[in-house]
Amino acid sequence: MPEASAALIGTLMGLSQVVFLVIGGLMADKGDKLKLIRVSVIMAILTGLMFLAATLWALPFAVLVLMAAISGIAVIGGGAIFALISDTYAPALASAAIGYAEVFGILSSFVAPTIMGVIIRGSGGFPMAFTAFVIAEALFFIVLMTLCAKRRLPVASL
Repeated sequence: MPEASAALIGTLMGLSQVVFLVIGGLMADKGDKLKLIRVSVIMAILTGLMFLAATLWALPFAVLVLMAAISGIAVIGGGAIFALISDTYAPALASAAIGYAEVFGILSSFVAPTIMGVIIRGSGGFPMAFTAFVIAEALFFIVLMTLCAKRRLPVASL
């Protein structure tokens, strides 16, 4: 991909995230929030694998544009997290819980790229960084499933 096209890809990825967050928020209002969160983690894993593939094989520019356009699917459950928190906690605590979740979300916006940068510099390439991303998402999914099992929340219906 030409370096001059990086801004286009980045902008498209950002817009994709906004669109999928809105869609996910609407889905969370009408459906099972926990199921949407689980599906979102799976989508994040698949998105990571998609970007890992893009680092391993030369793909046509049109495919990269398509990948950027659909990459926001990884965050489709983002709005469901806040809706689930407000359903879980009493009204007096829900706003504080949502505030803490938002702070950790903002923090992750700085930590994740920093960690990816460290991995890229240390390993010399993007494949290792996206592999680490996929592993981190898979571990998060395992933790989520464990928490669901401990709270006796339904996990069978993904």
